[in-house]
Amino acid sequence: MGGIGFSIELEPGPDKQGPQPQELLSLVWNQIEESILKLCNDNSLALAFLGDAYIMYQYESWEASSEELLYTFADMAGCYTLSMTAYYHWSQIAVAHLFEKGIFGEGEFTTLKPPKVGTMEHLWAPTDVLQPLDAPDGDLSLYTTRYHEGQIELGSDEGSYEEWDSLPEHLKQRLLADTLMGNCQCPLCVGLKSLRPSVFREASSSDLVNLPKAFAQLRSDEGKGLVASALFDREQVDWSSPRLLDAHLVLNDWLEERDCRLSERSLIGLLVNQRRHLSAEGY
Repeated sequence: MGGIGFSIELEPGPDKQGPQPQELLSLVWNQIEESILKLCNDNSLALAFLGDAYIMYQYESWEASSEELLYTFADMAGCYTLSMTAYYHWSQIAVAHLFEKGIFGEGEFTTLKPPKVGTMEHLWAPTDVLQPLDAPDGDLSLYTTRYHEGQIELGSDEGSYEEWDSLPEHLKQRLLADTLMGNCQCPLCVGLKSLRPSVFREASSSDLVNLPKAFAQLRSDEGKGLVASALFDREQVDWSSPRLLDAHLVLNDWLEERDCRLSERSLIGLLVNQRRHLSAEGY
């Protein structure tokens, strides 16, 4: 059985009579869950997840000590891969949002320290992108999308989505572009687009053919080195800046030599997703 999770470090506050760690574990989660609902505007898809039995099974595995709160999400022997991915993705964004707004941080009883998971821009490029699609039974449902060996794999808690071949070509192209660029379309991310529009970049139609080729090149050892250099330069400026830096121009010239040059918009989007991949690999 696999799983993913994150921890929030704790430091004692001025008043030593505050909530015990186990109580704080629940109090903090309640704020996380409330934040998720607000950020996704009480979307019905999100409500379905937050109200189901999955999270009840996770409570027992969460741990609390005087030093940290640990939240984990298991795939339950592969039966709840989508729920695991959604909860992890949403709770990370909610935690970052709560720290950013000053709701989490120094307190009378305890100081909460943000997880070492990066900024909200990092979190909005999950390696498994979430997409709402019509399920075979006709109901709208969430699926994970992952690019693997030239194809998009769609997954749900019930297993893989079997209707990929029947999807219209324009939808396949959108799913491909969103997945490669890390444009998550889950209710929470869609609700946040108005706050951070610079993070979400839709691929131009002229790039749809080159995106898979560029993605494959950037996953090579040489490509990863160039990506790392471009990301380092990018971290020195605001990610909302539309301009490409010298390292990005070098990277795009390298892609042009391999017949897969991208527009500025698509290149930045692809870099955002590559940052997530490299971080997950400890690169």
